[in-house]
Amino acid sequence: MKEIVAMVKDADMNRAMQEDAVYIAANAIDEHNTEQEIARYIKIQFDHKHKPYWHCIVGGTFSR
Repeated sequence: MKEIVAMVKDADMNRAMQEDAVYIAANAIDEHNTEQEIARYIKIQFDHKHKPYWHCIVGGTFSR
């Protein structure tokens, strides 16, 4: 896995869920090539682990 630096700026999640989100996102980036595939993977993982319904937006310039 590539080294990824993540920074949670603001969240309504508890610390454990934030850490899980970073871990899932890192795996998604490592395993998938397109932003659409990455977002789908993260959504599916969160729906499974933290109960539906989650939404995920991935983009190089999102939230800048």
